[in-house]
Amino acid sequence: MIYPYPCTRTTVIRYQPTNPAPTTSAAPVASQQEWPKELAQQMQAVRDAVQQAGVPLSTKQVAAFFQKTRPEKIQPLLDTLAALALLRQTPEGAYAM
Repeated sequence: MIYPYPCTRTTVIRYQPTNPAPTTSAAPVASQQEWPKELAQQMQAVRDAVQQAGVPLSTKQVAAFFQKTRPEKIQPLLDTLAALALLRQTPEGAYAM
């Protein structure tokens, strides 16, 4: 954007993004997290995993973030977070922030 000053100078401010553009495929983190025992912590962990990915994730991709956790365990949590508008479900069935 260009913001002219009343004087004879013109200042140009350029936006430089600090994060690269998200990729189309999301890979799980290198080390899997331990699955929390309490429901509230499970909900937070699932939400954090989707948020950290930066791109929409399928149920299987979210489950891959956690040790010994199956997609069937993750699906109701994702549905609940979407119903509470804490996540959104894409037309393809993935979940994103």
